[in-house]
Amino acid sequence: MDTLSGETCPVCLKKTLTLVEDEKDIPYFGKIYIFSMQCTDKECDFKQADVEAEEAKDPLRITFTIESEKDLNVRVIKSGAATISIPQLKMSVEPGAVADGYVSNIEGVIHRFEEILKQEREVQQARASALHCQVREVPGKEVQALEGKRPR
Repeated sequence: MDTLSGETCPVCLKKTLTLVEDEKDIPYFGKIYIFSMQCTDKECDFKQADVEAEEAKDPLRITFTIESEKDLNVRVIKSGAATISIPQLKMSVEPGAVADGYVSNIEGVIHRFEEILKQEREVQQARASALHCQVREVPGKEVQALEGKRPR
């Protein structure tokens, strides 16, 4: 494993970025390279990771059905260009410009989905709260307009 510390973070521009490159040989898959970047600045906390196979292979679709708790331990290797979907939960993660790649297991993938849901819930609650504040201001403005005053 190779590590470079003290690099410039692309987000906060401080020299607090650590770059890590590792390689692993995965049975039935082959050699993979794992790349990660993480800012150690607590206010920034930028991180990004990806996984690349040593051998270029054609894209493939793998379907796995969980039938027991033991199946949660099945290894998952996801590159930044891969899509993971869980149709039963009507959820999927699509590749994007800053999509992470990772090596995990099915339980870890479910936890990642759970974190995304928590973050989305927080965003929606903040939006709803802001909208509620705006709605409360409207009746006051209507009353001012009806009184011939210019709403502020």
